[in-house]
Amino acid sequence: MSLLRARRGHYVLADTDRHTLEAVRVGGKVGCISAAGDAGVFAFDDTFSHIHLDANASRLRTPHDRFQRLGPHNRQGIELHWDRLLQPTAGTEFRVGLPDALAQIARCQEPKFVVASLDNALHQKLISERTLAMIFASLPGDLQYLRPLVDARSEAGQETVSRLIVQAAGFHCEIQVTINGVGRVDMLVEGCLVVEADSRRFHEGWEAQATDRRRDRDLAAQEIMSYRALYRDIMFFPERVIAAIRGLLAARNHFRVVILSSARGSTDRRDEQLAGGEQADAVVGCGEGLVGDGCRLLGILGQHPVQLGRVIEQFGHPGADRVEGLGDDLHE
Repeated sequence: MSLLRARRGHYVLADTDRHTLEAVRVGGKVGCISAAGDAGVFAFDDTFSHIHLDANASRLRTPHDRFQRLGPHNRQGIELHWDRLLQPTAGTEFRVGLPDALAQIARCQEPKFVVASLDNALHQKLISERTLAMIFASLPGDLQYLRPLVDARSEAGQETVSRLIVQAAGFHCEIQVTINGVGRVDMLVEGCLVVEADSRRFHEGWEAQATDRRRDRDLAAQEIMSYRALYRDIMFFPERVIAAIRGLLAARNHFRVVILSSARGSTDRRDEQLAGGEQADAVVGCGEGLVGDGCRLLGILGQHPVQLGRVIEQFGHPGADRVEGLGDDLHE
């Protein structure tokens, strides 16, 4: 078993992770997102080592050279935290405890990533509500607005981030919704669009993709749209996610084809209903207000062009030559 001398009086195993090695070499402990990530909690972009230092820390060295003194000019690749610890005896000799790591995250990271880490720690039951209250009691007043945003139901960091950006865009959403015949979904936006925050870890491979497609199919059968947002878009390009959601919600209210259900009666019977001006017995459409509102439709556009004139006449459209946008005119 080979050892490395990290600094005077401190030795580590040769396969020690980079964050720990750099923290020991500098003269501190692994902290903030580096410590949270090591504990299995969501931590956004832990490329740099985040290192906690005691107020009286001395003889600091650079993370890559135990002989070179640490100064403002040679601390590239590390982030230093000089906070007073909430639980000095928690954690290990080389790593701060999770409550202190989360408190450091709150002071260091973007708000949406702070909430994501707190959500994830609570969801995994790695901290309690009492510990959460202790963390927020240690934070300044300008960060207290984050407390009501914490929701332990989110199962992954990207789910929290997607929820926050959707809410920030002004959309209503519910998380961890159970839909009959489909199961639980990450988020339901405006009651009609399922948004899943996918990551490679649980959606890689054909079996996982086939399951996702079956779920999308079953949602479509219930007239619920679905959108699988990429982890990369959620984290780095949230405007793409919002643009996709806006587009899908807009498309739901603009349609060209209305399909009459074949569950009851034959095509001839439906034609008789149409010719007689009777109300269709089942209507499936993608425009809001068409399903279950008693809307009278007199033709299947594209399949019964002869009835198009009657549709337009019934709903007062000014001309039979305009098909595009007809769905908007059928709304009551």
